[in-house]
Amino acid sequence: MEIAYLEAGPVDGQPIVLFHGFPDYAYSYSEVMIELANRGYKTFSPFLRGFAPTRFLDEHTPRSGDMAALGQDALDFFDSLALKNATIVGQDWGSAVAEILTFARQSQISKLIKLNWHGVYAMAESVKSRSFNYQQMQKSWYIWLLNTPLGEPVVTFDTENFCRTLWEQWSPSWNNEQMMASFDDAKTSFQSPEFSKIVLSAYRSGVSGIGGDKRHDKLRSVIQQTPAITCDTVVLTGDDDPVEGPPLPEEFVKRCFAGNFHHNVVSGAGHFIHRQRPDEVICAILK
Repeated sequence: MEIAYLEAGPVDGQPIVLFHGFPDYAYSYSEVMIELANRGYKTFSPFLRGFAPTRFLDEHTPRSGDMAALGQDALDFFDSLALKNATIVGQDWGSAVAEILTFARQSQISKLIKLNWHGVYAMAESVKSRSFNYQQMQKSWYIWLLNTPLGEPVVTFDTENFCRTLWEQWSPSWNNEQMMASFDDAKTSFQSPEFSKIVLSAYRSGVSGIGGDKRHDKLRSVIQQTPAITCDTVVLTGDDDPVEGPPLPEEFVKRCFAGNFHHNVVSGAGHFIHRQRPDEVICAILK
């Protein structure tokens, strides 16, 4: 992988790594990064695999989009920068990536900020549940669509309309003109030739549990064990996020997030909290 990333702030600043979600891109954190850089922090925001300009260097590398593949990219990126005492931030796919990076590099990370409940812990909790949340399944219609034969032509040939529909559904309180301007910028990252392959792999492996790159089996095994995160953790959720899942059970949270833990609901925010309410994200990082 050749991982493209943004950076801002002084070289000697305390590092903060921010992972974007689907369907979004690294520039979604621009406002947050600039404010943090002005306060003396060193910020990094990588483009996930499948999102241009990050690219594969070998045509034979499997285009896997499962959590182990995304997590390994994050570990490789983090290790290449040799970061210490870092704060990790993640939204949507990035929220799961941030969890993996945090429990795999506990000694080098001081704080985790999740911008939604979604992640490897939430997925583990849903798997062992004895009942299904049918309302949540209805909200996640796109997952089931991508797991049908129609999924490939939709995400390959109608990428822009598909992603725009998700943005509109997930951002009911966001000014439409501002949202569309942001989307028009972000969609340039979805034009990678690998985008559809990574998205299909991500959502099909999440349902079927198959199709991952065997080179990530070791990390995949660790993820399945859901090791506890011991650093301070903050979860932010928007009170107007139609796709956000229910809070994790308190006992499960205590086991998975063993350090100081806080969950704050952000008023008037949809799925893209860092775009709608960057001030809340900055506050959670600095507090």
